[in-house]
Amino acid sequence: MSRGVGYILATIILFAGLHFGLSWNDLSMRAMITTFIGGSAFILMAWAIVLAARPGWLETAFGGLDRMYQIHKFIGVNILLLMLVHFIGIPKLDAAQRLPAEGLSAATGVPGGIVGMITMILLILSVVISLNRKIPYHIWIKPHRLMGVLFACVAFHMFLSPPQIFNGKSASGMFLTLIAAIGIFAYLYRQIARNRKAVSYKLEVVNKLSRATEIVLAPSSDAKIEFSSGQFGFLTLDQKGMEEPHPFTISSAPSDNNVRFTVKVLGDFTRKVRDELKAGISAKIEGPYGRFNMDAGGDHQVWVAGGVGITPFLSAMRAMADDDSRNITLFYCVQERDQALFLEEFEAKFSDHKSRKLIILESNNKEFATVDLIKETAAYDITQPDYYLCGPKPMIDGLKSALKKEGTSKDKIHFEAFEFR
Repeated sequence: MSRGVGYILATIILFAGLHFGLSWNDLSMRAMITTFIGGSAFILMAWAIVLAARPGWLETAFGGLDRMYQIHKFIGVNILLLMLVHFIGIPKLDAAQRLPAEGLSAATGVPGGIVGMITMILLILSVVISLNRKIPYHIWIKPHRLMGVLFACVAFHMFLSPPQIFNGKSASGMFLTLIAAIGIFAYLYRQIARNRKAVSYKLEVVNKLSRATEIVLAPSSDAKIEFSSGQFGFLTLDQKGMEEPHPFTISSAPSDNNVRFTVKVLGDFTRKVRDELKAGISAKIEGPYGRFNMDAGGDHQVWVAGGVGITPFLSAMRAMADDDSRNITLFYCVQERDQALFLEEFEAKFSDHKSRKLIILESNNKEFATVDLIKETAAYDITQPDYYLCGPKPMIDGLKSALKKEGTSKDKIHFEAFEFR
């Protein structure tokens, strides 16, 4: 378990201690449990907004932005389930049971139950839209950006609740109020301040490759993005229909003045990049992000790339010095050899080098990256190298599982699991 997940669990445990240990009222057990479930969902929602703000200090705690987004997605589904349980299970109070309204509820006279019902409907719609990968990104992103507004609506519902359900002066109530402030601040920061940290570039060249597009950008000023091989950035293009930031792995060497992205044609946006993008436009790069760094590995490494998953290795290869003595074996997995991007560059860097080996695997010829193949090609204990895996999820999951069964420590298995949606 990463430290980041531990932070999330710690906030829930702290809330549980305050809620059950310092209860402010003689609530029924049903009310205690359902209000705890609702509060926990609210805390998770705040965490989802904080993760969406992409703070660098949290990236380290979670092991990379790709893991942060995985947790973000997992949290979203569980928020909906917890909210449904809270909504269905919370006791309904009749007029005789209600205490006099206080605070925001007294000032506005707005029924908290109506706000809660409307918020519940909006939450269901937002989660369904967020999980639907068939919705084009430029449409998907618009309601997703309103999650902070929805969070504020949930907070409003909480503050409107009857005093015996939510007491802002109790320990747990003050804790949830603090959570509300943190979530709203993180949302405003993401909307207002985040893009100010992006670095300005100018698009110089658009190279149309056989199955991908290479974008070459030059810095617009002395400021440049500082990154390590294997990291990625969020690219924003100043061209109609391409203004939304998209994450791409940087394929240039860190020492290069220009920044290169190699983009596979996978959807509407990447197709527009290939067909419509014009040199000379302005661009911004936010980042870098990611912890997929081969330079941090040991002297013995195995790289496995599937398709466009070659891009982080492309950056690492371009950064290699001629006297780099690391023992590196690269398994480059493609359908057919002619689909291998930048193959000549890799062959020039790996051929005739005593400590490097390049193996092309063609799936159309029933050639796949497996632990058995690693055993056949390696003259070493396969539990010893650092493994770097980037490609389709089934390939990564299969290799991770097989390597662990062989006794490879999980600390030696590094993988890029980033999915933006």
